[in-house]
Amino acid sequence: MAGKKKAEENGASSKMDSRLLEKRLSSVRDTSEDIQNVSRWCIQHKTNHHAIVQAWSRALRKSKVNHRLTLFYVCNDIVQNARRKKMMTLVQHFFTAIKEGAPLVRDEKIRSKVVRIFNIWDERGIYDSKLITELTEIVQNIGTVNASENDIVLSTFQPSHLLESVKTVVALENTADSLLGDLNSQDFSLSDQELDTLR
Repeated sequence: MAGKKKAEENGASSKMDSRLLEKRLSSVRDTSEDIQNVSRWCIQHKTNHHAIVQAWSRALRKSKVNHRLTLFYVCNDIVQNARRKKMMTLVQHFFTAIKEGAPLVRDEKIRSKVVRIFNIWDERGIYDSKLITELTEIVQNIGTVNASENDIVLSTFQPSHLLESVKTVVALENTADSLLGDLNSQDFSLSDQELDTLR
């Protein structure tokens, strides 16, 4: 039992529930302690780098603008620590998710802070300067970029949610029609004008 726990602490667990991590990422607060705790946990579970990166990407797509900056702070802490500990697979795997998520942080409220993170990566050699330039151009929407914000929005579109919303609207319309029908069939001692006002 102790051996299994030790293996999990060292990142050797074979399977991880990325949905639980996504939930944790979605609720992480913009504090050094929270960011470092999540980052440390991800580093400990480095063998699950695919699931970690996927959870981060999903959380980023579903988050509001300000929380996306927090998620980039989490990512920053992860890739810098991973680079320092020579966990290059995790660092490289994150780059694809960062590039795909870059169009989501173009909002002027957070853009300059995200670009600052990219500049730190450039200064510390986390990623190649050419890759940093590419990320910066995507965030600043300069020229033609490969990542399309529409593609990202479409990838997160969930038809089942739309279908449920349409069903709810139809049910409300049917209820309103039924109530109006009941109202029309009632014998009120009201004038036509009063009845119209009531309707």
